[in-house]
Amino acid sequence: MAEILEYALVFLVSTLVASFSIGFYSTYTTAVAGSVQRADFSSLVGAAMAAVERGNSSVTLSLDDASVSCSAGLLSYASVSYQGNSTIPTGCNFTDDHVSGTRTLTFIATGGSLRLAVR
Repeated sequence: MAEILEYALVFLVSTLVASFSIGFYSTYTTAVAGSVQRADFSSLVGAAMAAVERGNSSVTLSLDDASVSCSAGLLSYASVSYQGNSTIPTGCNFTDDHVSGTRTLTFIATGGSLRLAVR
């Protein structure tokens, strides 16, 4: 009888540890993904601002179904786990939806307007 209780206790503890580990891993990966997406957005804003100052600027990012758009000086970024907006000091009018993979995004500022080329 003691062996059965021992096996039941070991099974219960193992199940609890496994459940906790899965929950922790799931929460951790979501948090890391959000941090990566925020960093991508920060890189995009930095490249756009550099292009406004210097004429053009590029950034290479690994994106997963991201959308980058800009209208009337408002740069917007949306991905699976993050959305962000930032104002830039120039006019703009572009939209690139469903951008995936490792891509080079080049911002080009000409004539008071910002354009985006995705390669």
